[in-house]
Amino acid sequence: MDSIDVGGVVKTSIVTGFTIAVALMWKDIFSSTIKIFFPEDVLFYQFLGVIIATVFAIIAIYVVLKTEYEAETIIKGWRHINKAKRKKIIKEIKQAEKKAKDKNGKAGLGETGKK
Repeated sequence: MDSIDVGGVVKTSIVTGFTIAVALMWKDIFSSTIKIFFPEDVLFYQFLGVIIATVFAIIAIYVVLKTEYEAETIIKGWRHINKAKRKKIIKEIKQAEKKAKDKNGKAGLGETGKK
C-alpha cells in the first residue's frame, strides 16, 4: 500500500481553497459584466459564459495533467542518467585531485576544503 504524503495533501488543499476563492470573485465580476453589456436575456448569456468557462477549464485541466505525466516520465529518465553522470564526474574529480597531489605534493581540493 502506498504511503500518503501529508504535506502534499495540505499543499493541494490550500491551493484548492485559494482557487475556489478566486473563482468566486471572478464569478461576481463576470455576472456584473454580463448585466452591463447585455441587460436583456441575462440568463442566456450567463449560461453561455459558464459553458465557455467549463470548456476552457476542461482543456486546461487536460493539458496540465498530460504535461505532468510527461514531465514525471522525463524526470525519472533524467534521475537515472544523472546518477551515472554524477558517478563519472566524482571519479574524474578524484583522479584529478590524485594527479594534482602526486604532482605538487599537496592535498587536493576535496581533502582540505581549501585550495
